Amino acid sequence: GTIKLLGVAKRSDNKAGGGVSAFVSPCFVPKENQLYGINGATNAVQIISKSLQETVLVGQGAGRFPTANSCVSDLLQIVQSTCSTPFPRQAPPGLAFKND
Repeated sequence: GTIKLLGVAKRSDNKAGGGVSAFVSPCFVPKENQLYGINGATNAVQIISKSLQETVLVGQGAGRFPTANSCVSDLLQIVQSTCSTPFPRQAPPGLAFKND
């Protein structure tokens, strides 16, 4: 297997309306997993569901510098309230961006 930096999101099905938990972390990927062979600027999304079971979508990514540039640009638009939906024009009370 190998170690890859993965973003993981999971929907919780509880009676209070549900929610999503998400994290980014180095994860062990076994050799048998389809994500094992993804390298370089290639992106992949693995979806596990009751209906489709396991589906992997693969496509070419932009690379680290264009991706970093887009992330910073998106954050600036959110902070400056110049982005379009789904982000609200006004941040909810108590929500703040902190760069410690």
